[in-house]
Amino acid sequence: MQKRRLTALWGISFFLSLLMTGCSIFDCRTEKDSKSGLQIYSITTSIGAIDNNNFDIQRFSYSIYLTNEDSEKQYVKWIEPVLGDSFAKRVTNQDLKVNINKPIEANENIEIEGELIFDSGDLSKQDIVDLEPYITDIKIVSEKIINVETNN
Repeated sequence: MQKRRLTALWGISFFLSLLMTGCSIFDCRTEKDSKSGLQIYSITTSIGAIDNNNFDIQRFSYSIYLTNEDSEKQYVKWIEPVLGDSFAKRVTNQDLKVNINKPIEANENIEIEGELIFDSGDLSKQDIVDLEPYITDIKIVSEKIINVETNN
């Protein structure tokens, strides 16, 4: 009986040690640790009237923290929010691009702010909430110069 218990205990210990060794061999990293390139970890949005006398036209403001997870800086030209279908039908802006034109150093982030104007004339507060998702994706255009070696 005691020998059976000792064998079971040894078997469980062996299994757990294999499990821990497997994680260290295969580098069990978190999702954020394994990402590279430009990443967005935070977006803040707000909605409010442009004019206190006219609630038919609203301002949608957003703030994005864009992080460079690469080991070298990246030059960002511009970003453009990709809008949800219901919200996009009400946005009156022609151009949604926000020009950045600056580098983001390795492992650094920058805050990008933008705003959109939309028609809320026939919508209640709940109808405006139901337009979500307001932003579904962010299009980022960056530029990188690659050195070309010539054999002279």
